[in-house]
Amino acid sequence: MQPMTTLPPPLHDLQDERDLLEQSLDRLAVTEDAVERADLAEGIALLGARYENVMEEALYPVLSHAFGPTAVTAAEQKLDAVRSALKEMRSRTRYVKGINAHVGDPVGFEGAISSMADALRALMAYEDEHLIPLAEMLYGSDVEHLAERAGHALAHETSLPDPPHGAPRSPAVSITGSWSADDRQMGRS
Repeated sequence: MQPMTTLPPPLHDLQDERDLLEQSLDRLAVTEDAVERADLAEGIALLGARYENVMEEALYPVLSHAFGPTAVTAAEQKLDAVRSALKEMRSRTRYVKGINAHVGDPVGFEGAISSMADALRALMAYEDEHLIPLAEMLYGSDVEHLAERAGHALAHETSLPDPPHGAPRSPAVSITGSWSADDRQMGRS
């Protein structure tokens, strides 16, 4: 069990989801009950997608703008692994009751659970070690942009493991202020 990470103030509204995701991953690591593992895996896939979608939409562009694109390159690579694992878990658990999740391919299902949990833990640890400290160094308009982007992302959060980028999601299109052109180049709304 790892200590809970405290997110910086502009991301505080995401804290409860982060805590629940960490608690679910911790529980998954200790339970041996197949049904509980399947139910936890399904919930973690949804929570993980929502949490990382908000982080990608809010935090990554602000850090990229403030510190350069290389500040988030490694996180984006880890996020690709997370998305792949989340898609796999979602395909294995969608419309399947926890009691039946292991029936067709118990070894493969357990492998998918492990892959998802490992990918999420690796990305969250990277964010904790590298991105959260950068977010805490933000000041001025960058903090305001992060708060605005986080509010927008939370209001439109999705549990899709790989949501579309660049598609208009709401009338609140121009929340990025003076650096929206950079954001559009990255393919984000």
